[in-house]
Amino acid sequence: MILFIEDKSIDYVSGVSQYALENNYAFKHIINGIDAYRFIKNNKDNIDVIIVDFFLPGLRGDKLIRRVREEIGFNGKILLTSISFKMLVSYFAVGQVDGLLSKTGVDNFVHILDIYLHKNTGTPILDGMYILHRGYGVLVHDKNSEKYMRLTPSEYRLLQTFKHSDDIKDFTGLIDKVVSCSTVHRLNKKLKKNNINFKLVCNKQKILLQKL
Repeated sequence: MILFIEDKSIDYVSGVSQYALENNYAFKHIINGIDAYRFIKNNKDNIDVIIVDFFLPGLRGDKLIRRVREEIGFNGKILLTSISFKMLVSYFAVGQVDGLLSKTGVDNFVHILDIYLHKNTGTPILDGMYILHRGYGVLVHDKNSEKYMRLTPSEYRLLQTFKHSDDIKDFTGLIDKVVSCSTVHRLNKKLKKNNINFKLVCNKQKILLQKL
């Protein structure tokens, strides 16, 4: 079952409801946080994923999530909508939520929901590095360093280029088509800061991925 707790964005509710119908999931829509708590308490073993809006009448989304985890003991996937990046990372760190669904369009919302339902750790970019959210920016979790990074779309596209790479991958003409050397330098700073064991080398014609 997909449980969507949302009081305003009816177009998103309709999109998720249609997705559930097409993929053989039961679907339940609840508006009020208190009503949602009671429903989860009585049905926790039948729920595949809970989508929670941050601002809800009755019981705010973050408080609902904490009570669902700690009091009810729900261990399934919980996805949170309408929350800041900084707060999102704190929720990831303590294991309260499994991801973020940004309201950047119904199609994108449903696409990311599908990723969370069918992949336990998000979408792999490189070995040990996973996409947790794609919206205005990209939130990446590196399993090896246990660090979280926020990437710009350009930085994300650069890493995506190397998602099937060997230890060293050579791409000619990449700079003109996809990314600039300044993006490479910014990305390398983030990788180094987070102790991730590879870097990108940029010259006039190509970009190399090198494992350290």
